[in-house]
Formats: sequence, C-alpha cells, structure tokens
Amino acid sequence: MSRETIGLLLVAALLLAAAPALAAGKRGIASLAGLQPGAAAPFAARAAPLRPLDEVGTVRTVQRGRAWLDAGALDGLRAGQVVALRRKGEPAGSCTVELLADRNATCTGQGMRPGDTFPVSPRAAGSLPARLPPIPSAAEEARRLAASQAVAFVPVDFTSTRVVEPLDRLRRNDVGYAHFAWLSSDAQAVHQEQVYAQSHGAEVWRGARLDLDLTAMARSAASPTERFEPGRKAQLWVREASLSFAEPGSRYRFAAGRVLPWLVPGGSSFDGIQAGWRPRRGAELGLFGGAVPDPLTTAPGTDRATGGAYWAVDGVAGGSTQLRNEGRVAWVRLPGSKSRIEAETTAQAWVARRLDVGLQARFGTGDYAAPGKLDAARADLGWFQPGLFSFHGGFRYDDSRLPDVAAPSLWPGRTRQATGSFSWDRIGWLVLRATGGTGRDLDSGLSHTWAGPEVAAPRLLGRFGGASAGYAEELGSYAGRNAWLQGDLDLGRRTRLLARLSWTMDDRTSPLPAEHAAGLSLAAVSDLAAWLRFRLTGLGRVEIPQGAGATTGWGGSVMASLEARY
Repeated sequence: MSRETIGLLLVAALLLAAAPALAAGKRGIASLAGLQPGAAAPFAARAAPLRPLDEVGTVRTVQRGRAWLDAGALDGLRAGQVVALRRKGEPAGSCTVELLADRNATCTGQGMRPGDTFPVSPRAAGSLPARLPPIPSAAEEARRLAASQAVAFVPVDFTSTRVVEPLDRLRRNDVGYAHFAWLSSDAQAVHQEQVYAQSHGAEVWRGARLDLDLTAMARSAASPTERFEPGRKAQLWVREASLSFAEPGSRYRFAAGRVLPWLVPGGSSFDGIQAGWRPRRGAELGLFGGAVPDPLTTAPGTDRATGGAYWAVDGVAGGSTQLRNEGRVAWVRLPGSKSRIEAETTAQAWVARRLDVGLQARFGTGDYAAPGKLDAARADLGWFQPGLFSFHGGFRYDDSRLPDVAAPSLWPGRTRQATGSFSWDRIGWLVLRATGGTGRDLDSGLSHTWAGPEVAAPRLLGRFGGASAGYAEELGSYAGRNAWLQGDLDLGRRTRLLARLSWTMDDRTSPLPAEHAAGLSLAAVSDLAAWLRFRLTGLGRVEIPQGAGATTGWGGSVMASLEARY
C-alpha cells in the first residue's frame, strides 16, 4: 500500500470522526479568517455618548444588497424603518433597517454604496433590542492590516539561478484539527471545531492524481449577529476536488472536477475542466471552463460560470535575470445573466539578484465595466542590498465595479493606494526601517495616510531569539496612532514562542475623548515530529476607559491545532 493511499485513508477517517459533531451542530462553525468575517465579534463596544443632533449616519460596507450602518438604536433607528439615503448631497434611494445594536445596524435595499449618508435623531437609551456586537470599524481593520505587515524580516541574498518548473505542484498531503473559542465582555462565547484535509498530487490509479482541499466546521451555537450565512451551525467548504493526469516532464496536462486553476491569474475555482500543453520547458498554453461555485459556501450552481484561455512563460535571460509572465482571456457570467469579457496578465522580473519588479493589470468589458476598461492594476518594486539596506514600494489602482461578496474590504469602491518602506541594517545586528503609505477612496472621498519608524534586533538574544518595536501615525478619515513591541524566543527542541504587546488610539471621535485600547497576542509552535506540528495562539484586547462614566470592554480568542504533513 503506497504512502498516498495511506494518507487518503487517514483523511477519510478524520472526516468520519467529525461527522457526528457536524450533524448535531453541538460545537458550532465560525469562519476561517477572511472567509466568514464577523461570525462572532471578539471585542465589546464601549457605550459612547449620544452624537450631536446635526450629525448624520454613514453606510460603511455594502455586500449582496445588505449595508452596515454606523448608527443604531441610540441614534433613533428602529427595526423595519425605511432610511432615506443621500450621496454627495443628492437623493440615492433608501434601505430598510434589519438588525439593530446601540451604535450599529444593518439594512437591505438596492443601489447602496459605502459613504452614503442618512439623517439620525439621537434619543436616550431605554428599552432597546438585543445587543448586536458591532462589526470592526474601518480604522480597526486598517490597524490589523498594518500590524500584520509590520513583522520584521531579515533580507537573504538569493544565489540560485535555477528555473523552477511552474507546472508541477509540490506533492504533499496535509490533515489537521483545530479548536477555536471567541469570548467578550458583552457577548456569548462561541466555540468552533474544524477539520481540514489537503492532498496534492496523490496517485490514485494509473497516473491519475487527486487534488483535494476541503474544510469541515461546526460551531457551538448559531449566532444571529454574524454577517454571512446567519443561523448556520455546520458547513463544509470544498475549494478543490479534481483528478489530474500529468507526469513531471510531460507535454500535456489535464484536470477535471472542482478545479483550482494553475497559472490562471485572477481565476477562481470552477466545476469543469482545464487542459494545458507545454511546447517547451517553462512554457504552457491551455484552455479552461466550467460553472463557478458560490464564493461564500462553495455550493455548486449555474448562475456563475467562466471559460477561456491562459498562458505562462518562465525563463532566465543573461544568466542573472529571471522573467515570468502569466495571463488569461476569459468570458465570465455573473448572477442575473450578466456577462463580461476579462483579460488579465502578470509580469515579474528578478534582476541581478537585487531588483524585484512586479506588474499586474486586469481589463474588462461588458456588465460592470470600468469607464476606461481598466478594472485594476498594481506595480511593485523592491531593491535589496544585503548588509546595507532594502527598499519596497507599491501602487494600487482599482476602478472595478465588480461586486465582492466573499470578503468586505476597507474600501469596496474605486481606490488609489501607494505604500512604501525603507530598511537600513548597516549596524549589523540592528535593522532600522521607515514605513508609510497613503490611499484614497474615490467614491466617498475618504483618505488614509500612515507613516512611522520600526526597529528590529532579530538576534538580540543570539540563537535564542530577538525583539522588534514600531510606531505609526495615521491621518485622514481614519486618524489615530498605534505602537507595538514584539519578542520571539527559540526554546530549542523545535519549539518557538512569540509575544506581541500593542496600543492603539482612535482619534476620530473628536470632540469626544479619543478611544484607547491595549492588546496582547501570544503564540507557541512546536514540531512534535518531522511530520507533526502543534500550534497554540491567544489574542486579547481591552479598552482603556477615558473620562468619567466610561466603561471597559474586553474580548479575546484562542486557537489550538494539530497539523500533520507527509
């Protein structure tokens, strides 16, 4: 019996073991990070004073005909109320209030956009509906993104000129189990069990190989406050489940089933086929097509579909410059029988082991077409001088009208954003870095600019670990500031710890006192064996009261997982 067959039997055993929990729903589903945000709000909302009478409410996020408002019951809204919207001073339709919290609400309607406003009539807190934990603010989401991007790294000189064959994926099998728990000062605790299985290139029969990627989840209680798929306690996501036929070095490749396409920039999973031809080493041409599953539940359907052609070219020029280009031309069908033609391409260049350049552009015509036909584009530039300095810069252009139902973004509309960072490590053991960026939402006129220093000493404790710290000042519509201190410790025996202490201030509440909060995150990773890894992470956040009568809210989450790879 082969190792691949043994792996498939282990996957089936894990899924069968999880079936009773999935059927009974006693342990509950919450979403993966980024897949189903908002399943349970981990942080409590501070009871803010009433807003001035002359203020208006604002639409923060819009997804699939539902909007999230920054006003609630304390601002005079009530369930079933029809709210009149305005956009740049002109009427922009209306929506009907659905769920209420003190300072947040949801409403349903058509034609809504982030930045739309509506009148509010603040009233004293009295008999209010059940509290709805608020969704994270735009500034909170921006701070989380900045924190995840702020982790220090040490540049490593690239010495290999070998061309990596892009057509053969690494063959491996992964299975895992994880337990999640969310709790806060004013919300019911939620527990989640998760089992996932991935198999890439496992031979099942005479050259046929299985590619599988699925996750099964169960949650302790269905939360009525979640933003996506409310009321569901168990779910199975199938991102890939296909049989492929190709061997390393073969000139042809074919896959059928739920295909996660390879070498197709911007392509989503689909239920259909993909076929490729390799005219030479480092190049591939091919066709693909099929029905696109629901982006939230991965359930099969026929209201979305795609089909087209793709290409990929990879090679070395001049002995020290590696070039790569991928692209697709596709027809896309969207819900409501809307369709469009898309063309997307990416290009990367690694020059003299120092300069990295990346470009990407997507053009579209038909429904939801951008005025200039250019939906989105990005450009990235990096220069590495080992032992001296490194520079990174990027620009993002987004003029797309395509609805994004899978994950709300900070700015769901048309945006322009530039980012940059500069690191200097001349001292040797110390890395000094300056980071910053700016962005603007063209529809609402909101802008966000941030800048600040960072310092890292990755070998402060020698082979046992190091420390880093940083600060960022945020200006514009998401004004505030944040600072963090991080340390990592290598305990030996394949065990590593990481701790991060952070402080944030939201200065958008003027003339009210600014909101302050402290956060702590801890993580431990231990390789129990060459094929088995244990992870334990904890995140906590507490609000720091400002002024008389202010209340303290807190929230946290814990995750423990066991992962096997062979």
